[in-house]
Amino acid sequence: RSRDRRDAWDDPNSAVAQMQALAAVQAQAQLQRQMLVQQQPLLNPPAINPLNPLSMVAAATAAAGVSAASGVPANDAQARKSREIYIGNLNIGTVTIEMLTELFNAALAGMVPDPVTNPPVINVKMDATGRFSFVEFRTEELATTAMTLDKTELCGRPMNIGRPKGYVPGTSTTGTRGSESGSDALSGVRIQLMLVAAAMHEQYFSTT
Repeated sequence: RSRDRRDAWDDPNSAVAQMQALAAVQAQAQLQRQMLVQQQPLLNPPAINPLNPLSMVAAATAAAGVSAASGVPANDAQARKSREIYIGNLNIGTVTIEMLTELFNAALAGMVPDPVTNPPVINVKMDATGRFSFVEFRTEELATTAMTLDKTELCGRPMNIGRPKGYVPGTSTTGTRGSESGSDALSGVRIQLMLVAAAMHEQYFSTT
């Protein structure tokens, strides 16, 4: 009679089905645990442990809004916009990235402590056609000063200098640093830029 009493596990087909069901339940539970682990940093910010430098870095990163995927602060693009200027109406085929870099580095050299090691210009991006460019400076104050050089002639054409699209005023701009001293500084920058631009203009037309 005991032979007639077969447990469900004695049936090969039934045992396989139960094992498959158990494996499916375990897989679903594992997936739920992974989802909870991924959501945990959002629900509970990382605690700061003074004895653990890594925890301090993680907390600072979360507070600064750094994306784990890109590693770029959320406000970095906005800060870069505040340090950039747009330059249009360039002489196509004549004005180069190197020329713009040299021009503004020379004109604004007096506004940085060490123009050789840390020049005013960080980066210059030029349109593929050479019609316009974007110049990024080391500080927002440098970009604001460069704005006053609008309509200065370079290689026979006046530059159209303005703020890039999406610009939002920052907090680092110090303006003209007083009425008289600021005006004198801007006049010196403009004169320096005009001299450098004139030298580039003469050099270009003497070689063509």
